[in-house]
Amino acid sequence: MNLTKSYFNRCLVDGTETVPKKNGKNGYLQVKNIAAPNLDTAHTFVITDGTDTYTVTASALSYAYTSVKNGDSNRQNLGKALYLYNQAADAHFVS
Repeated sequence: MNLTKSYFNRCLVDGTETVPKKNGKNGYLQVKNIAAPNLDTAHTFVITDGTDTYTVTASALSYAYTSVKNGDSNRQNLGKALYLYNQAADAHFVS
């Protein structure tokens, strides 16, 4: 799927209109500056071309989960570390 402004007439992140970032021929939507205790907070990404609408709900830990399930050993370890970092941050900021 090519996320370019010319193809999709509307892109939203958590209900706020945004312009996709470009990465070569493809594009992506992003959430910036996620604090460690919020890595498990789900965000809603919506793209539409006026006819079809696609909605994805994901958090930074969605990447960690995918890494653990489908990545090589380095990527699995990265996913596990990201999860543990979030858990430690949660414990630190709650106490």
